[in-house]
Amino acid sequence: YPIVLELAFDQRLPVIVGTYYYKKNGPKNRMIVHGERLEDNCITLWAHDPNFYNRDTESFYLTISGDTISGEWYPQSGNVLSVTGCKI
Repeated sequence: YPIVLELAFDQRLPVIVGTYYYKKNGPKNRMIVHGERLEDNCITLWAHDPNFYNRDTESFYLTISGDTISGEWYPQSGNVLSVTGCKI
């Protein structure tokens, strides 16, 4: 499932906000993302589709190493999926 994940990191706090969307659906169908930076270049993100839910329905547990991002995605379906990508 190719996605585009756009994140903004707070410079003073461990807070992250952003959006993501499936490439096949296009950027008009964005999910809301929020989370936090943890130690060792790890981030935890929670997401939901604002058109359908007022609560988080999925989560990401990711590690950033140089320009590479990897980890796991826990979608609403419950099937854990591996995540790999690169920073642009």
